Parts: sequence; C-alpha cells; structure tokens
Amino acid sequence: VQIRLRKRGCNGKWTYNHTTRRQVSGKVVEIKKLISHRDYLTLVTQKDPKHVPIYKTRRCFLWKNQYFQLDIYKEQSHDR
Repeated sequence: VQIRLRKRGCNGKWTYNHTTRRQVSGKVVEIKKLISHRDYLTLVTQKDPKHVPIYKTRRCFLWKNQYFQLDIYKEQSHDR
C-alpha cells in the first residue's frame, strides 16, 4: 500500500488530497479524495520520517493547441 498526502495551492488558496494506491487481484487501484485542512493537519503528523517531502512549482500552459505541465523541483535542503 502506498499513501500520498498532497497540499497544492496558488495565491494563498489551498487544496488537500489523500491518495491510496494498492494492488487488488494483480491490478493497481488508486483512490483519490479531497480532504479538509483539518484532516490534512491530522494526517501529516503520521508521516514516515524515512520519506521526505518534494517541493515543486508547476507551470501549466497551452502551446500550439497542446497542454503542457512544466515541473520545477526545488533543491533539497537536508541530508538523507
């Protein structure tokens, strides 16, 4: 089972997502749901200290009728 907690935002407005990924009968099943700020604060305290957060800025744009997402990853400021 893989669980991901995500906080996304722009201009001070945030959304929070909880994703669970697991194998069921040989297939990967992913369940995504929006959660509240309060639920996010509760779940973030349960994080695995062996895993580190990933910080990135995403730029979305259209070019020649195609949609692109450009992810700019911030450099890690800690030792692993």
